Amino acid sequence: MNLISQNSMKNKVIDIYWEDDKLEYVDKDFSKNYSWSTLTKYDKGKRIEMIAYGSTNSKTDRKNTYEYRDSLLIKEEVFFPNEDRPNQYTIYEYDQKGNNTRKTDRNKQDEIQYDYQYAYNEKSQLIQQIAYNYLGNPTMKIDYKYDQNGNLIDEKTQDYFDDDSLVRYNYDQKGNEIDKHYFSPISDLRNHWKSEYNNKGQKVRSEVWVKGIKCLNRTNFIYDSESGKETRILINPEDNSRKEQVIETIKDQHGNWIKKRIIEEGKLKSVHKRIIEYAI
Repeated sequence: MNLISQNSMKNKVIDIYWEDDKLEYVDKDFSKNYSWSTLTKYDKGKRIEMIAYGSTNSKTDRKNTYEYRDSLLIKEEVFFPNEDRPNQYTIYEYDQKGNNTRKTDRNKQDEIQYDYQYAYNEKSQLIQQIAYNYLGNPTMKIDYKYDQNGNLIDEKTQDYFDDDSLVRYNYDQKGNEIDKHYFSPISDLRNHWKSEYNNKGQKVRSEVWVKGIKCLNRTNFIYDSESGKETRILINPEDNSRKEQVIETIKDQHGNWIKKRIIEEGKLKSVHKRIIEYAI
């Protein structure tokens, strides 16, 4: 089901950010009585047409509009209150297969601020991304490699102003990411993420290691299919101290969540609620 509007409930502490086809929530200190809401409208083709963001201080703080051609997003505009012209906008370009080959961010004067160019292989997998600044000079290049199953295995970043990096991924037979290695040659930074999964593909354990010798943190995941609860046991390997976090989720008849309660050490940390209006 397509979501038509989402609104944070009054006097609750939530920031709502739209990303792809789902909402991601960022906690705020709910003692400040902060609230934020967003309204999303779709066109007849079930594509996002407009997103309006508002806070407790204003009905609309920002509005994004979207323009399509042949089902492909070609333009995104950002308007601020009392402005008839977009404060900034983004232009998208595509190849014959529909792969996004270029994205340019522009200001009010139609000047390019950032330019991103993308290259793909014959399977339409992204293999290279290059970013340019407003002067047309490259600032970053990222190369991607995949295994025969289409999983990303190498991500090599060349940063023209900072440290380069290499990220390598490993997967199990079901395609779950079990290892992620991050290496930066100049700073000699080496991080390692490990994950384990159950037969349902749910993550049951994760660890973060530095230079392969020190475990920074460990998390165990426990799922209750009947109640919908997810329990996370956060462990500090240095002193073996533990913190329990419980996520209680309530879903509607379509399977979309409408309420989440985050509980840490038996105390309520935050509550996330949303109202969903469905297209007829």
